[in-house]
Amino acid sequence: MGDPKVFATLDELTEAMTGTRLPVAALFAWLDGQPQTADGWLADLEQVPAGRLNARRVTPPPLAEIRLVFEPSKQLTP
Repeated sequence: MGDPKVFATLDELTEAMTGTRLPVAALFAWLDGQPQTADGWLADLEQVPAGRLNARRVTPPPLAEIRLVFEPSKQLTP
């Protein structure tokens, strides 16, 4: 299995697992339908009420994309 790995932050963990830093803090806001800036990322929140989120990193290269399908909360803030 290998030695356990320890990461100081969730950002470091996601970078180690995916090869790129993911906008973890912004992701939680986006899932709630709230706009939040994340350096280099653009999020399309239009479909969040229907349970779909698309976000794309445009800088730095290479491009990265997050596509999530989820069961939306009935308490989404308009």
